Amino acid sequence: MVVTLDPTAPCAGHLPERDDGTYFAAHPSHPSVFNWEPKENAHYDYFSGIAAKQSIVRALIQGSEEDYAVGEH
Repeated sequence: MVVTLDPTAPCAGHLPERDDGTYFAAHPSHPSVFNWEPKENAHYDYFSGIAAKQSIVRALIQGSEEDYAVGEH
């Protein structure tokens, strides 16, 4: 399984094309864009890791539903 932070790389052909592999993308969402933070220090934690809650977007680019479950963990 290839896990990448950039889902455009495999879709644009920048990774080797292989039928026997899985491509999975995971990328953090910027907290101030996707959720409301009641405390000022969390509101200005633009890249998270200090005070804001962190969400992650995940996508299976190539593979089976079972592969998605593996990538999710």
